[in-house]
Amino acid sequence: MALNEDLLNKRIKELDSLYEQALKQITGLQNTIVNLKKYAGYIVKSGDFTSVPSRMSNEAWRKRASEMIRELIKLDKKNYPTFNSVLYPIYIRLRDVYGVVLDQLRKDFRYDNYTLRYPSAFEAISSDDVVREIFDSLLISLFPKDYFEDEVLSAIERGDAVECIIEQPEEIMMKIIAPLAIKNNDDSYGYINTFESVCDNMDCSWGNLQTRYI
Repeated sequence: MALNEDLLNKRIKELDSLYEQALKQITGLQNTIVNLKKYAGYIVKSGDFTSVPSRMSNEAWRKRASEMIRELIKLDKKNYPTFNSVLYPIYIRLRDVYGVVLDQLRKDFRYDNYTLRYPSAFEAISSDDVVREIFDSLLISLFPKDYFEDEVLSAIERGDAVECIIEQPEEIMMKIIAPLAIKNNDDSYGYINTFESVCDNMDCSWGNLQTRYI
Protein backbone atom coordinates (compact mmCIF):
# COMPACT_ATOMS: atom_id res chain seq x y z
CA MET A 1 0.00 0.00 0.00
CA ALA A 2 2.84 2.36 0.88
CA LEU A 3 4.49 1.61 -2.43
CA ASN A 4 1.31 2.47 -4.33
CA GLU A 5 1.02 5.74 -2.41
CA ASP A 6 4.63 6.61 -3.24
CA LEU A 7 4.02 5.93 -6.92
CA LEU A 8 0.82 7.96 -6.83
CA ASN A 9 2.54 10.92 -5.15
CA LYS A 10 5.38 10.73 -7.68
CA ARG A 11 2.90 10.73 -10.54
CA ILE A 12 1.02 13.69 -9.04
CA LYS A 13 4.29 15.66 -8.82
CA GLU A 14 5.06 14.83 -12.45
CA LEU A 15 1.60 15.99 -13.52
CA ASP A 16 1.97 19.19 -11.49
CA SER A 17 5.29 19.86 -13.21
CA LEU A 18 3.77 19.27 -16.66
CA TYR A 19 0.85 21.53 -15.74
CA GLU A 20 3.21 24.34 -14.68
CA GLN A 21 5.21 24.00 -17.90
CA ALA A 22 2.00 24.09 -19.94
CA LEU A 23 0.87 27.26 -18.16
CA LYS A 24 4.18 28.98 -18.96
CA GLN A 25 3.96 27.92 -22.59
CA ILE A 26 0.35 29.08 -22.86
CA THR A 27 1.36 32.44 -21.37
CA GLY A 28 4.06 32.82 -24.02
CA LEU A 29 1.63 31.98 -26.82
CA GLN A 30 -0.97 34.30 -25.30
CA ASN A 31 1.50 37.19 -25.39
CA THR A 32 2.19 36.45 -29.04
CA ILE A 33 -1.53 36.46 -29.84
CA VAL A 34 -2.02 39.75 -27.96
CA ASN A 35 0.78 41.37 -29.96
CA LEU A 36 -0.70 40.08 -33.23
CA LYS A 37 -4.11 41.48 -32.26
CA LYS A 38 -2.56 44.87 -31.50
CA TYR A 39 -0.81 44.86 -34.87
CA ALA A 40 -3.99 43.80 -36.69
CA GLY A 41 -5.96 46.50 -34.88
CA TYR A 42 -3.42 49.12 -35.92
CA ILE A 43 -3.68 48.07 -39.58
CA VAL A 44 -7.49 48.13 -39.54
CA LYS A 45 -7.56 51.52 -37.83
CA SER A 46 -4.84 53.20 -39.90
CA GLY A 47 -5.33 51.41 -43.19
CA ASP A 48 -1.54 51.22 -43.47
CA PHE A 49 -0.88 47.74 -44.87
CA THR A 50 2.76 48.55 -45.63
CA SER A 51 3.72 48.66 -41.96
CA VAL A 52 5.42 45.59 -40.50
CA PRO A 53 5.64 44.69 -36.81
CA SER A 54 8.97 45.23 -35.12
CA ARG A 55 11.02 42.05 -34.84
CA MET A 56 13.98 41.23 -32.64
CA SER A 57 16.96 40.45 -34.86
CA ASN A 58 18.41 36.94 -34.92
CA GLU A 59 21.58 38.17 -33.23
CA ALA A 60 19.66 40.01 -30.49
CA TRP A 61 17.51 36.95 -29.81
CA ARG A 62 20.55 34.67 -29.55
CA LYS A 63 22.23 37.12 -27.17
CA ARG A 64 19.14 37.32 -24.96
CA ALA A 65 18.65 33.54 -24.93
CA SER A 66 22.36 32.99 -24.21
CA GLU A 67 22.21 35.33 -21.21
CA MET A 68 19.27 33.39 -19.79
CA ILE A 69 21.04 30.07 -20.40
CA ARG A 70 24.15 31.29 -18.57
CA GLU A 71 21.94 32.47 -15.72
CA LEU A 72 20.36 29.01 -15.49
CA ILE A 73 23.81 27.40 -15.38
CA LYS A 74 24.73 29.59 -12.42
CA LEU A 75 21.47 28.79 -10.65
CA ASP A 76 21.56 25.04 -11.22
CA LYS A 77 25.07 23.95 -12.15
CA LYS A 78 24.38 20.40 -10.96
CA ASN A 79 21.73 19.69 -13.60
CA TYR A 80 22.96 22.18 -16.20
CA PRO A 81 26.77 22.38 -16.04
CA THR A 82 27.27 23.55 -19.64
CA PHE A 83 25.55 25.56 -22.36
CA ASN A 84 24.80 22.39 -24.35
CA SER A 85 23.33 20.65 -21.31
CA VAL A 86 20.61 23.33 -21.32
CA LEU A 87 19.98 23.01 -25.05
CA TYR A 88 19.66 19.21 -24.89
CA PRO A 89 16.28 18.92 -23.07
CA ILE A 90 14.90 21.87 -25.04
CA TYR A 91 15.79 20.27 -28.38
CA ILE A 92 14.28 16.96 -27.24
CA ARG A 93 10.97 18.63 -26.40
CA LEU A 94 10.99 20.66 -29.60
CA ARG A 95 11.29 17.37 -31.49
CA ASP A 96 9.08 15.07 -29.44
CA VAL A 97 6.34 17.47 -28.29
CA TYR A 98 6.19 20.12 -31.02
CA GLY A 99 7.37 18.08 -33.99
CA VAL A 100 10.14 20.53 -34.93
CA VAL A 101 12.69 19.01 -37.31
CA LEU A 102 15.83 20.89 -36.35
CA ASP A 103 17.92 19.55 -39.21
CA GLN A 104 15.31 20.86 -41.65
CA LEU A 105 15.55 24.26 -39.96
CA ARG A 106 19.29 24.20 -40.58
CA LYS A 107 18.73 23.37 -44.25
CA ASP A 108 16.15 26.15 -44.57
CA PHE A 109 18.63 28.58 -43.00
CA ARG A 110 21.25 27.65 -45.62
CA TYR A 111 18.74 28.18 -48.41
CA ASP A 112 17.34 31.45 -47.08
CA ASN A 113 20.80 32.93 -46.44
CA TYR A 114 22.53 31.60 -49.58
CA THR A 115 25.31 30.01 -47.56
CA LEU A 116 27.16 26.73 -47.97
CA ARG A 117 27.91 26.31 -44.29
CA TYR A 118 25.57 24.49 -41.94
CA PRO A 119 24.48 26.66 -39.01
CA SER A 120 24.05 25.28 -35.52
CA ALA A 121 20.49 24.41 -34.53
CA PHE A 122 20.58 27.35 -32.12
CA GLU A 123 21.36 29.77 -34.96
CA ALA A 124 18.72 28.20 -37.19
CA ILE A 125 16.10 28.53 -34.45
CA SER A 126 16.86 32.24 -34.15
CA SER A 127 15.66 32.78 -37.72
CA ASP A 128 12.26 31.12 -37.18
CA ASP A 129 9.89 33.32 -35.16
CA VAL A 130 7.50 30.51 -34.18
CA VAL A 131 10.17 28.06 -33.05
CA ARG A 132 12.10 30.63 -31.08
CA GLU A 133 8.91 31.60 -29.21
CA ILE A 134 8.52 27.95 -28.20
CA PHE A 135 12.24 27.80 -27.32
CA ASP A 136 11.82 30.80 -24.99
CA SER A 137 8.90 29.14 -23.24
CA LEU A 138 10.78 25.85 -22.79
CA LEU A 139 13.87 27.65 -21.49
CA ILE A 140 11.84 29.55 -18.90
CA SER A 141 10.25 26.28 -17.74
CA LEU A 142 13.71 24.95 -16.76
CA PHE A 143 14.18 27.66 -14.14
CA PRO A 144 13.21 27.10 -10.50
CA LYS A 145 9.57 27.92 -9.88
CA ASP A 146 10.37 30.80 -7.53
CA TYR A 147 12.99 32.43 -9.79
CA PHE A 148 10.51 34.78 -11.45
CA GLU A 149 8.61 35.62 -8.27
CA ASP A 150 8.67 39.15 -6.92
CA GLU A 151 9.69 38.76 -3.28
CA VAL A 152 7.83 41.85 -2.10
CA LEU A 153 4.58 40.98 -3.90
CA SER A 154 4.77 37.41 -2.60
CA ALA A 155 5.28 38.72 0.93
CA ILE A 156 2.25 41.00 0.57
CA GLU A 157 0.11 38.11 -0.66
CA ARG A 158 1.22 36.03 2.32
CA GLY A 159 0.43 38.93 4.64
CA ASP A 160 4.00 39.15 5.96
CA ALA A 161 5.12 42.16 7.96
CA VAL A 162 7.71 44.46 6.40
CA GLU A 163 10.35 43.21 8.85
CA CYS A 164 10.13 39.77 7.24
CA ILE A 165 11.16 40.98 3.79
CA ILE A 166 14.27 42.95 4.67
CA GLU A 167 17.13 41.47 2.67
CA GLN A 168 20.51 40.64 4.06
CA PRO A 169 23.40 42.85 2.82
CA GLU A 170 25.00 39.93 0.93
CA GLU A 171 21.72 39.24 -0.92
CA ILE A 172 21.49 42.87 -1.98
CA MET A 173 25.11 42.85 -3.21
CA MET A 174 24.52 39.68 -5.22
CA LYS A 175 21.52 41.23 -6.97
CA ILE A 176 23.51 44.35 -7.79
CA ILE A 177 26.53 42.49 -9.17
CA ALA A 178 24.62 39.73 -11.04
CA PRO A 179 23.86 41.66 -14.29
CA LEU A 180 27.52 42.67 -14.70
CA ALA A 181 28.70 39.14 -13.90
CA ILE A 182 26.33 37.62 -16.48
CA LYS A 183 27.45 40.14 -19.11
CA ASN A 184 31.10 39.19 -18.42
CA ASN A 185 30.33 35.45 -18.57
CA ASP A 186 31.61 35.08 -15.01
CA ASP A 187 31.10 31.47 -13.90
CA SER A 188 33.11 31.77 -10.67
CA TYR A 189 31.46 30.78 -7.41
CA GLY A 190 29.43 33.68 -6.02
CA TYR A 191 30.67 35.88 -8.89
CA ILE A 192 33.91 36.35 -6.97
CA ASN A 193 35.84 37.29 -10.13
CA THR A 194 33.44 40.13 -10.88
CA PHE A 195 33.55 41.34 -7.26
CA GLU A 196 37.36 41.41 -7.39
CA SER A 197 37.33 43.25 -10.72
CA VAL A 198 34.95 45.89 -9.35
CA CYS A 199 37.05 46.31 -6.20
CA ASP A 200 40.23 46.67 -8.28
CA ASN A 201 38.64 49.55 -10.19
CA MET A 202 37.41 51.38 -7.11
CA ASP A 203 39.49 54.26 -5.79
CA CYS A 204 39.82 52.86 -2.27
CA SER A 205 42.65 52.02 0.07
CA TRP A 206 41.48 48.53 0.91
CA GLY A 207 44.41 47.87 3.22
CA ASN A 208 43.55 50.87 5.40
CA LEU A 209 39.87 49.99 5.40
CA GLN A 210 40.66 46.44 6.45
CA THR A 211 42.92 47.67 9.26
CA ARG A 212 40.23 50.05 10.52
CA TYR A 213 37.64 47.29 10.41
CA ILE A 214 39.87 44.97 12.45
